[in-house]
Amino acid sequence: MSSPAALRGVRVLDLTRLLPGGFATMTLADLGADVVKVEQPGVGDGARRAPPYASDGQGALHLLLGRGKRSVCCDFAVEEGRRLFLDLVRGADVVVDSFRPGVLDRLGLGHEVLEAARPGLVQVSITGYGPGDARAGHDIDYVAVAGLLSMSGAPADPAAPGTQVADMAGALWAVIAVLSGLHERDRTGLGQVCAVSLTDSALSTTAIPAATLAVDGRVPTASAEWFNGGLAAYDVYRCADGGHVAVGALEPKFFAALCAALHVPELVELHLDPARQGEVRERLAAVFATRSRDAWAVELRDSDACLAPVFDLAEAMKVSPAVSDRTLGDGSVMAQVGLPFAPNGATEPAAARPAPQLGEHTTELLFELGYDDERVAALRRAGVV
Repeated sequence: MSSPAALRGVRVLDLTRLLPGGFATMTLADLGADVVKVEQPGVGDGARRAPPYASDGQGALHLLLGRGKRSVCCDFAVEEGRRLFLDLVRGADVVVDSFRPGVLDRLGLGHEVLEAARPGLVQVSITGYGPGDARAGHDIDYVAVAGLLSMSGAPADPAAPGTQVADMAGALWAVIAVLSGLHERDRTGLGQVCAVSLTDSALSTTAIPAATLAVDGRVPTASAEWFNGGLAAYDVYRCADGGHVAVGALEPKFFAALCAALHVPELVELHLDPARQGEVRERLAAVFATRSRDAWAVELRDSDACLAPVFDLAEAMKVSPAVSDRTLGDGSVMAQVGLPFAPNGATEPAAARPAPQLGEHTTELLFELGYDDERVAALRRAGVV
């Protein structure tokens, strides 16, 4: 069996906390990078303390985001800790952080300092609103400012998405920034500095409504656009058993296939008629209400009708080939979603190491830096690591 190793030999220092940065660096580890999670002694990433907890007491989110990584403790607030961190930087290729803008500068570890320690370093900072804005925020704030909430839920009642759109989009843009920076460094030998805004990452997902706005000046709203409930052929329908099916028959040929399978050919000509979408929706709803979700999924599976059953997360995890059981540090098993692609036919993740305990690899990494037992013991006594 093979595993993805595109980033083997690349060392990433992970200064991030919680979801966006943690997912970005987890992905880099999945691709073979040596990801070293640098954490505050005695505190660590808040994901470690987020419930629910596994049998070893660690938070489930950390068990996912921490896979494949090593953990080293280092207190940036003291001079000895900053020197230790710069020693780590000298052996790294990438530093990813998610501090508010200006924090690393105030600690004396700004971009210029890190570049001086490691010429050619790729530095990626994940921010909420951009490098010039230090406001606190979370995903719901970023999708609000990016315009996504105004297009979700009901017109008078915006609703939060079912998952963290800005955080996840930002995580993937951070991975792209790292890969782009490594490629540019290989091409020119120069380091790269990049700030990824979670708000702009969320905005980048609005390609279709943004194109609509650009062309005709009409501001997209909730429950009125083709892709959020305005088009009957692109909507969710309740079935006889209380389950639901999702219909995505956007193109005429797919809608024709749907109408043929449901024996309502008279609806074909009403496909995109804006004045009759309510009528089409009522007719489709009446048909779907006659059978169960799974019955419709089986019957229309090969019909080209663009119909799919609406799974809950447990059902989705059971059928996805990207999901596999990962062994945790205490020997228990946790189902986790891996890479959604298989580099060179890889069948095993590169990130086989389970999520680390806080500071689990501190001594190991300090020895790699050339520190001896006496110096490591002194750092521990001082609370630096």
